Amino acid sequence: MFKKIAVFIMALAMVISFTACYGDDDNGSLSAEEIIDKSVQVMRDVVSYRADMDMVMDIAVVDESGEYNLTMTAAINGTFDIENQKMMMDMIMEMSMLGMSFNITGESYLINDMMYNMNGDEESGYMWTKSEMPEGYWEEVNQMDTQVDMLEVVYVEITGSEMIEGVECYILKLNPDIEQLWQLVMQQSSLTGEEMLPEIDIELYQDIFKDFHMRQWVAKDTYYIARAEMGILMEATAEEMGYTEEEGSMTADITIDILAYDYNQPVTIVLPAEAEDAELVDIY
Repeated sequence: MFKKIAVFIMALAMVISFTACYGDDDNGSLSAEEIIDKSVQVMRDVVSYRADMDMVMDIAVVDESGEYNLTMTAAINGTFDIENQKMMMDMIMEMSMLGMSFNITGESYLINDMMYNMNGDEESGYMWTKSEMPEGYWEEVNQMDTQVDMLEVVYVEITGSEMIEGVECYILKLNPDIEQLWQLVMQQSSLTGEEMLPEIDIELYQDIFKDFHMRQWVAKDTYYIARAEMGILMEATAEEMGYTEEEGSMTADITIDILAYDYNQPVTIVLPAEAEDAELVDIY
């Protein structure tokens, strides 16, 4: 069940990572809805940006083999050249499970429709692989359409203002429609190469998601997102998650914090030579 939970979490992270809101505070009277409308317009003009994401995940699982816990922290730095269809991300992940701790370092490049991945650790070594992505994959990773979809499944409130990295920002509280958000997560899970996540009974959404909150900080001068934050608390049995052939239960506490910056600034993404010569792996 761990593997399927991880697919959900990473898919959900992808959805929130690229959701952005922008505003205009010339007279201080804009409503949250007006800020959202302007957000959609501005996002269509973004050609490049950088983002840093920190994720903390605590999972407790009980299944046929017993009870165990997993704690994971991940720091991800990404550069996105939308105009030239290039992306680069590097990741440092620390995991603790069954009394053992280990670190994993990863690096990924997406150049047009080819994905290059490097992962491993100092003990086992590092290895590059490359995979040809399906036609249209870049448009999915670009996330502009997902960003618009996301804004349509949330109710937004302006809760104040705060300085982020020296920039004065609106603080927006996003209240998602859990059912519609889950459908977006299911769509995003297909990007991982895994099978689609199972359908969940509509009546169980509120029972499974004990807490789900999102906030965004929007720069008042440029109207670009400066920060996004998400927190999730889930409690569910395997059956409630749709895995009817498995037994067990799961509790997951997840926090994600994102800083976005350098919108529409020049970026350079150069593929390492060893990545170009990597083994071709078919993941689809």
